Amino acid sequence: MAISNKINQSFDEKKSRFSIKYILAEVFLITAGILIALAIDNWNTDRSDQKKIRTYLIEIKKEFEQEQKYLLEQFIPAQKKRIELNKRALSIIQNKQVDSTDVLQDLLYTMTHFFVYLPTGPMYDEFMDQNLLYKIKNEDLKFYLKQGNEAGKDFERWFEFYKVEYENIYKPFMVKNLNYSEIVLDEDGYFKGGTPTNYKKLFNNLEFWNIVNFKGERMRKMLQRCESILPAYKYGIDLLDKELGSK
Repeated sequence: MAISNKINQSFDEKKSRFSIKYILAEVFLITAGILIALAIDNWNTDRSDQKKIRTYLIEIKKEFEQEQKYLLEQFIPAQKKRIELNKRALSIIQNKQVDSTDVLQDLLYTMTHFFVYLPTGPMYDEFMDQNLLYKIKNEDLKFYLKQGNEAGKDFERWFEFYKVEYENIYKPFMVKNLNYSEIVLDEDGYFKGGTPTNYKKLFNNLEFWNIVNFKGERMRKMLQRCESILPAYKYGIDLLDKELGSK
């Protein structure tokens, strides 16, 4: 009887050890399976995100190229022309050339608007909102796109500043001292007429001189900012070319 009990006890111990090993093996296999499944899922997610990022980067590159072209071919040449008009207007005012008031009227067109470059990039904005920036592996490109977001906000602040300045300084002065219809373009839609502007009186108005002068300074500042951003666009386009060409 004692021998039988010992045999049964030994068998139970072996069975118990076998059961523990089996359970541990099952736990290991299940855990490994879960980890492999998660790894595959993460790989698929990353692959999908990288594909999405590539699509965004292609469109962002197009936007940068369009902005670069707009600055080079439209905004900067037009801004330089407006600055020259402003200089000519200041020369007429300074020399009190009353016989050149017809010319001055045309030159003062730059006073009727505030000319600010505001970058536009809907695909770039959408990409930044998607929180995909941290998944870009190229650190230079990642840093550039992040800085580009800050630069865009900077231009937005300038836009708001110029707008407030125009509404609170330039426009009130013009409404009070200038016949607006004389200096706007025909396509602006204003009716011609009203009391003519007394330019002889304005030539002795220091506020008039200062406002026209301030306007020129603002346009030159914006021109400088636009010219300084051109190399940044080129650098960004080069980075995107390398990134897209390497895949």
